Amino acid sequence: VKMENEQYERMAAKIKAEKKEAAMKEAKEAKEAAIEKERKKAARLAMFVDETMKGVVDATMNELYTEQIDVVAAEYAKIWDKLAEQATLRAVEVSLREAVDEQAEVHIGTLLAEE
Repeated sequence: VKMENEQYERMAAKIKAEKKEAAMKEAKEAKEAAIEKERKKAARLAMFVDETMKGVVDATMNELYTEQIDVVAAEYAKIWDKLAEQATLRAVEVSLREAVDEQAEVHIGTLLAEE
């Protein structure tokens, strides 16, 4: 009877150890699955943040490019205005010279006629 009790106790201890080992293995697998799930969630979040930041950077760069284009266009407009002003002044200068030359010819003609 004593041997049977010891045998039952050993079997019970063995079953208890197997159950404990199975529970620990199951807990370890659950922990690994949770870690993997969190890794995937973190990877998706990182991709989302990356795409969001890329979108923000792209939008910012587009805005900066637009601002730079506006600045360059404004500078070109100033240059064209100055060139147009210079061309107008040049045309006025040529007209004045032609008028002065014409007046000089008339005056010379008048002087020659008086002699």
